[in-house]
Amino acid sequence: MISLHELQNDVNVKEYNITENESKLERHGFCRYIIEISSYGNIPNEIASLAMMYLNKFFLKKLYVNYDKRLM
Repeated sequence: MISLHELQNDVNVKEYNITENESKLERHGFCRYIIEISSYGNIPNEIASLAMMYLNKFFLKKLYVNYDKRLM
């Protein structure tokens, strides 16, 4: 789980001037993409859930625009 402290220190919001709402929409977009891909590839729900969790944690410290979600 992502803690409140981690969300408050989101590098995208603090250093790159992306609004909190835009950051939230980006995280949700990445999760929707994982769900879509997992449904086509018969990936177990547990694996998709872990992928979403790690991806969200990763982007608390990395800028969204530097990474392509299809490669993540």
